Amino acid sequence: MASSNVFALPNLNKEPDEFFAYTDSTRLRKTPIIIDNGSFECRAGWAIDESPRMVFKSVTAKQRGKKESEVQVGNDIANIEVVRWLLKTQFDRNVVTHFDIQEQIFDHIFNHLGISSESRVDHPIVLTEVVANPGYYRQNMSELLFECYQVPQVVYGIDALFSLHHNHPKKSENAMVLFIWSPHHSRNPCAEWSDRC
Repeated sequence: MASSNVFALPNLNKEPDEFFAYTDSTRLRKTPIIIDNGSFECRAGWAIDESPRMVFKSVTAKQRGKKESEVQVGNDIANIEVVRWLLKTQFDRNVVTHFDIQEQIFDHIFNHLGISSESRVDHPIVLTEVVANPGYYRQNMSELLFECYQVPQVVYGIDALFSLHHNHPKKSENAMVLFIWSPHHSRNPCAEWSDRC
């Protein structure tokens, strides 16, 4: 058998998320934090990074009989299959409805980026959300970020549109782009006209 016919299967076991250093240049420049808050996977990092520093499943687990402070998030859950019945997510379909779990996800992100969540998160946040997110849920998310973390600014956007503008920045006049936005729980066709954006 030729070696060109041998395919390596990826290792699906994730390593625990790395703790990154909070550098002075990042702190002093008030670099925005980008959070792609997906219902299956969360990606987070600094706006100056080429790719996200953190990629983990949007789930939490707390072992029975353990203290509240011992909540595991995403890749820190050693064997996700063993504790599958303990897993919780902040989402109901594609909409964040469990803000206590969302707070644990944010704590995980900020701690691993080197920011102590005990103090102010003094960086703007760019956060993705679902298409046609109900205002009530956006209001609760804003309340969580502004009151709990005292962030200076929050920008919400749809990840598919962010991707489109990054990957196809030049537009011709009267051009239309049709793309399929495919989150974990639904499929949505979207169209964008260049003279309207």
